[in-house]
Amino acid sequence: FKGGNIQRAKVKPYGKARKLTTEETRLLFNHLESKKETITGARNYAMINMYLLTGYRNAEVIGRKWGDIEPNPSQPGSFIIRWKGKGGKEEKEEFPARAYHAIVHYLKIVGRWPDIRPDEYIFQPLVTHGEGNLRNQRPAAEKSGNRPMSSKASLRTLRTVLKKAGIKDPDSIRVHDLRHTYAKMFLRQVKDLQRLRGRLHHSSLATTDIYTREVLTDPVDNWSESVYQGMLMLG
Repeated sequence: FKGGNIQRAKVKPYGKARKLTTEETRLLFNHLESKKETITGARNYAMINMYLLTGYRNAEVIGRKWGDIEPNPSQPGSFIIRWKGKGGKEEKEEFPARAYHAIVHYLKIVGRWPDIRPDEYIFQPLVTHGEGNLRNQRPAAEKSGNRPMSSKASLRTLRTVLKKAGIKDPDSIRVHDLRHTYAKMFLRQVKDLQRLRGRLHHSSLATTDIYTREVLTDPVDNWSESVYQGMLMLG
């Protein structure tokens, strides 16, 4: 570009996040619940629940393998998830039971439960064209091997679901906006900025938060249900 005639393309500035309102999250959850008995609906129910109840980035959701999630030995009925932290160090944190059960429901509907291997991606592509009955769809990975759903497919899925749920201007919403929606609701319900920074896996963690992570060997989920209820205006 130096001294040449080629013009550098203008960089589009990062737009303001489009956080879903409480009414919109209620509409979205209601729609997901109503469609969860089909394979596509069960997949969408599990995936979008995971986005909204964890605040994870897109890659952290669609790149998740079944072996990353396990029961929490310190709290029966709850779960923990393993992920790679700064420097590739393995970390673990509480995982919402509601999101876990939505995933298991999806795996049962699609016929992958209880034989799913730890190294299998949870959210795999689905073959949907040519299928009149959604219950007869099967993961594309059955033919092409173990691979995750693509980020483009997850965005397409989200916008389709938002539109069907009756949410205005769904094409303006990104998967990343669900992360902002989660952050807004977490802070409103839990009122702990330091804890939120930890939940979002931000690198700028306070020293106290780092020490807490080192001390807690089996983190306890005492927040996700409150966040969910807040999204439905029930709390």
